[in-house]
Amino acid sequence: MCSHCDKKLCKTRKFGIGGESVFPILSDLQKVELDEPYYWVNVDGERVKLDDIDCLLEQRLFRRSVAKQIDKKPPRITVKEFEKYTDMLLTGVEIIKAPKGSSLIDQLQDHLEEYCTNQTAVHTTKEDIIRGNVWTNAGRHHFIFTRFFHGYLQRKKWPEKPQVTQQMLKEYCHCEDERMLIGKKRPTVMMVDAFERPEDNYKPKELKPPDPY
Repeated sequence: MCSHCDKKLCKTRKFGIGGESVFPILSDLQKVELDEPYYWVNVDGERVKLDDIDCLLEQRLFRRSVAKQIDKKPPRITVKEFEKYTDMLLTGVEIIKAPKGSSLIDQLQDHLEEYCTNQTAVHTTKEDIIRGNVWTNAGRHHFIFTRFFHGYLQRKKWPEKPQVTQQMLKEYCHCEDERMLIGKKRPTVMMVDAFERPEDNYKPKELKPPDPY
């Protein structure tokens, strides 16, 4: 019946719905696949954004999202009725892939490469690792995680906690860690295959030679 119902027209009919509050027609659910996905759904033909899965599955949050965005407050229905609507939407959900580079994993990989290529130098020694530098030896970058996290990632407003970040480096960035003797200390050092250093394409500006006259 939903596909044949014209509620605006129905209200004008003798036995139409009149002033009775009717739950809106929901359709075209889209899921945007970020690390924390959000959703779009049509509510009586108007587009509404749902910030997370809870706003879709919890009737109280759903009604609040709709009222806030399109100034319509769907009536309360039973939990069982509301679940029928959400089940119907999820059956036909359209997945929207996130832009490349927008996920936290992509961002972490970019941060790691930038840190390793910027913090290393030709004359960096193994002892410089303690001071937060990156030592490159035998085709691998060596660095201390806490220096990377507190001295670099936090300045980039990285949202994850240290333990989670360290696990992400191992799982997605192919990093390994082991204790390494540096002077009299034996810190835990992370290692990753060396990245190619970006080419320095800077060309100094040529000054016009002075006019001898």
